Amino acid sequence: MTRTPMDNGFCSSGISDDAVLLCAMHPQSYSSSLALFLYLQVLDVLTTLVGFSLGASEASPFISALIRWGPLAGTLASKLFAVAILGACLWHRRLYLLRWVNVWYAVLTAWNLCIVLRLVTARV
Repeated sequence: MTRTPMDNGFCSSGISDDAVLLCAMHPQSYSSSLALFLYLQVLDVLTTLVGFSLGASEASPFISALIRWGPLAGTLASKLFAVAILGACLWHRRLYLLRWVNVWYAVLTAWNLCIVLRLVTARV
C-alpha cells in the first residue's frame, strides 16, 4: 500500500483523496502529537525553573531577553512562541512538522534535565 502526501499515518491510502484529506484534517489525528506537545511544554517550564533555582543560566539569546521580565514571566512568554508554532502546524495541517517540534522540545527537556542533574550532583 503506497502512502499519499496527505496520509498522516492514521488513514489508509487505499481510499479516495477526499476521504484522505478529511481524515488528515480530523482532530483525532493530531491528538497524540498535541498531547505530547502540551506535556513537553509543561516539562520544559518545570525543568527550566528548577534549573534557574539551582543557579543555571539561559543559553538562548531569545529566551535570555525574555527572562529580563523574571524567570517565570520570561519562561511563560517563551511558551507563547511555542503556541504560535503549534498554531501554524495545525493551521497548515502539517502533522509531520508538529512531530519534529516535539522532538526538539524532547531534546530540550532532556538537556534541561542534564543541567539540573549536573548542578545537583555538584552540590553533593
